[in-house]
Amino acid sequence: MDFRNTLVIMTSNLGADILAALPEGVPSMDARPDVMRVVQQSLAPEFLNRIDEIVCELCGVVLVMYACRYFSIVLRVPIWEQLLMCTCVKCRNC
Repeated sequence: MDFRNTLVIMTSNLGADILAALPEGVPSMDARPDVMRVVQQSLAPEFLNRIDEIVCELCGVVLVMYACRYFSIVLRVPIWEQLLMCTCVKCRNC
């Protein structure tokens, strides 16, 4: 099997009751600390840390790809995508 072009979507109802109890007009970000507390109590720290690491790495790769396209198309500066991506992944600071 080849999972190179696979997108995994993870959903959860953890903290949904907290969000549902918010008064109308209150931004959902105000409940973030309470929701994250429920998530941290429900999922193993190793699992959460691994998810953070993977998401950070994926975001870095996507940002590099967009930067390469920007420099190549808009500024007409040739950029070797693989070289830039390799550098970014090695030097990223999450």
